[in-house]
Amino acid sequence: VSFEVPQGSCVALIGPSGCGKSTMMRLIAGLQEPTGGTITVAGGTPDEQRRARDFGIVFQQPILFDWRTVEENVALPLQIMGKPKAERQERARELLDLVGLKDFRNHRPWQLSGGMQQRVAIARALTFAPPFLLMDEPFGALDMMTRERMQTELLSIWSRNPGTTVIFIT
Repeated sequence: VSFEVPQGSCVALIGPSGCGKSTMMRLIAGLQEPTGGTITVAGGTPDEQRRARDFGIVFQQPILFDWRTVEENVALPLQIMGKPKAERQERARELLDLVGLKDFRNHRPWQLSGGMQQRVAIARALTFAPPFLLMDEPFGALDMMTRERMQTELLSIWSRNPGTTVIFIT
């Protein structure tokens, strides 16, 4: 396969189960090595871009830490980056409000529904405004109304962040 995604665009990879969409996302993110050929992301290798923290990734299943609150899970990337606590909290609260979970910030992930957990994972991927947002069927566990709202919010977030490239697997 060969394709280019222009910087700042929002592209959906669509296909049936098992056709390789998620594998393609893992290759782009540098989480899996290609068996042949090359992948270039913004002039570098996927591994270089991942190490530069250029990717925000949302997987099919939310990967959250049960011992951290919802707010702490969202703020984790900023904590790893060494950002001050007040800045982490402010950004996490802003994003939790965006995904409709501001009243659940002190809950633990196991206290949330699967769809709510996925919204926490989406908020976490957005915390540091990455230039590349890779989303692997992120809305599959959400109910229809929440999915429509999140799709609208994703487009709104993308439009407010010129230059952000979104690859959406569905």
